[in-house]
Amino acid sequence: MKNSSLINSTAVTEVYGTGQKVVAAVLEYNMPILAASLSVSCYSVEGRTITDVIVSDSYRGKVCKSGCFVELILDSNDPSASTKQMAGKGRQSRLSLAPISLKLSQLEAIKSVSGEQLAPFSNENITSSDNGLVDSFTVHNFQDEKSGQTLNYNLYIPKDCVEGQKYPLVLFMHDAGSCSDDVSAPLVQGNGAVVWARDAQLGKRPCFVVAPHYPVVCVNDSFEATWHLDSTVSLVKGLIEQFPIDRARIYGTGQSMGCMMLCEMLLRYPGFFAGSLLVAGQWDPKRMADAKDEAIWAVVAAGDAKAFPILGECFDNMEKAGGAVCRGHMDARADMAVLNENISKQKASSCNLNFTWFEGKSILPLNAPEHPGAHHIFTWTKAYDIDALREWLFEQALNRQAK
Repeated sequence: MKNSSLINSTAVTEVYGTGQKVVAAVLEYNMPILAASLSVSCYSVEGRTITDVIVSDSYRGKVCKSGCFVELILDSNDPSASTKQMAGKGRQSRLSLAPISLKLSQLEAIKSVSGEQLAPFSNENITSSDNGLVDSFTVHNFQDEKSGQTLNYNLYIPKDCVEGQKYPLVLFMHDAGSCSDDVSAPLVQGNGAVVWARDAQLGKRPCFVVAPHYPVVCVNDSFEATWHLDSTVSLVKGLIEQFPIDRARIYGTGQSMGCMMLCEMLLRYPGFFAGSLLVAGQWDPKRMADAKDEAIWAVVAAGDAKAFPILGECFDNMEKAGGAVCRGHMDARADMAVLNENISKQKASSCNLNFTWFEGKSILPLNAPEHPGAHHIFTWTKAYDIDALREWLFEQALNRQAK
């Protein structure tokens, strides 16, 4: 580093429902800094807004009056906060990831605990990045003997597994817009994969999480699927043999394309999943009647021109075939406590099939422009944040030998 008092600088990212964003920069000095000498005006980050400055005595440590670490909290709403870059539209869109970079400046002298004045510096590049939960996943590839194909995937292994104990596994499948050449795209496009790892690291619902990487679109509106679908199930079966995974607690979830893949999996592999969380997708209403005995919760937006009516018809047909269906709706802009309460009330009816939609235009952020696909895309930016949905999924377990 150009400045002799600065040892390290790290960009910190966090994954939200809308995707990965750079939310902070942590500066490590070679001596403790006096917090009282700092303010937002002491620093600048090119192209970003600093909302707060925090001092701690260790990386990711607690806030204190003095310490060697200074954290610059950045506004996550800044236009340049996102690492996601999209090219194309609809099913032709692809996701790429921008390099994580920040230029930092200390605009004025700051005071150390010993009283030494640390001189300003300008345009220092970060030296590292911390991607939090994303870094807790490892990348692997699965060689499918049946198809002869190779499927790349991201895997989270719960920490401190207890010997002799088996754990659930969550399979997350991304949308078509997140098809990418970057294997980590399923982890940063939104929080459909990392939210389960976050729960596990907080001590809630420890589990394995697998997020396959699909570089191309795997299903279409004619209800056809590529080899990726069967290979994904083979991958999960292989993981069950390799790790202490509870065969009775395999959970599936996916958004848009991933939701469609999961619907077909339910038909091809009945009884394989203990529970399925479908988000913003649809499938063949006539064939979906055969999934009437599965444990399914689907979430869509009322303004989603395809998912709402077509998936609604799927549930109608499953109900006609003898499945127990409960339906509910909620305001996506309500407090999270209210959304959790809505799900809990619907869950109390004890139906194995649940269909819930976000009312009207409530899924759209305030003042956001309405465009084709907006209701669809914003559905998964909210759905995976609802803790009661994740709790419902983990309450499901097979009580028979899966096929």
